[in-house]
Amino acid sequence: MNLSQLQYAKAVADTKSFSRAAEICFVTQPTLSNAIFQLEEELGGKLFSRTTRKVSLTDFGEFMLPYLENLLTAQANLLKQAKSYQKTEEMMFRLGLSPLINTALLSNIIEPFQTKHPELTFVFTEMNLLDLQNQLYDGKLDFIFVPISAPSTSLDSLPFYNEELLYIEKEPKTDSRLMIDDISAETFLMVPNECGLANTTREIFLKENIKLKEYAGKALSYQMLETWATLGIGSTLLPKSKLSAPQRAKIVCDKKGSPLRIYYEMRWKKGIIHNLNLKEFIKHFKTIVPAIIEGIHTKNPS
Repeated sequence: MNLSQLQYAKAVADTKSFSRAAEICFVTQPTLSNAIFQLEEELGGKLFSRTTRKVSLTDFGEFMLPYLENLLTAQANLLKQAKSYQKTEEMMFRLGLSPLINTALLSNIIEPFQTKHPELTFVFTEMNLLDLQNQLYDGKLDFIFVPISAPSTSLDSLPFYNEELLYIEKEPKTDSRLMIDDISAETFLMVPNECGLANTTREIFLKENIKLKEYAGKALSYQMLETWATLGIGSTLLPKSKLSAPQRAKIVCDKKGSPLRIYYEMRWKKGIIHNLNLKEFIKHFKTIVPAIIEGIHTKNPS
C-alpha cells in the first residue's frame, strides 16, 4: 500500500470516474486502474463497482473510505507541520555569544534590522568558545560573537567592536595612566579561557615580549576578578564594559603608547549565503556596525 494508491482511490470516489480521476492525478487510466486493483488485493475486497454507465463505491468501499481519507489527511498534516517547522527555522536567527560580548550593544545593532523584519526572531545563547565554535560548525548556531582569533578557512567574519582593557591593580599607584612595562612584575588574576579573555591577555604580553605572571587560582567570573583585585590578591585586566567600578581602573598602554584593547568579531559558517535572510543580515551588520560604533566613540571618546 502506498499514498499514490490511496490518492487514486479518493479521486475515483470523488469523481465517480476512472478516466476523470486519472486526469486529476496526472496519470494514465491503466496506471490508475492497476494501482487501485493492487490496493483492493491488499485490502481484501472491491472498493468500486464499475459498469459501462457508472462507477460507485461498494459497501466495502463505503466502509473503508473514511479510513482512507484519514490517512490522506494525516499525510497532509505531516507535510504541513514539516513545512511549518522549516519556515520557523528560517525565521529564527540563532546567535551565540561569548560572555565577554556587550549584549546591549548587540541589541542596538539588531534593533533596526528586526524593525524592518518583524517576522524574524533572534535567539541569544551564551556559552564558552569551544561550544560556540562546535555548534556553529554543526549548524546549530547561525552566527557567533567572540574575541577576534586566528582566521579559519571554513568561517567568514566581520569586525564587531573593540573596547579598552582596563587595569585593576593589587596595590594602587598614583599614576592614572600606566605603560605595560610598569605592570610587568605584577601577578595577574585570570579566568579560565572559556570566554577568550585569558588568551587575549596572554597574547598581549607575548606580543610585548613580556613574561606574564599568572596567579595559581582561577576566578569563575569577571566580578570575582574585580573583587579579588580589590582585596589585594593580585592584579587583573578587564574589558571596560565588564567593570562594576571602572573609575577605579586605569588605562595601560603598550610600548607604542596605544591603550590596551580587546577586539570582537561576528563569525559564520561559509555556505550560508543561500539563505536570503542571513545574507541580508550580514549586509546589515556590515553597514550598520561602523556607524553605530562611530556614534558611540563620538559620544564617549576613549
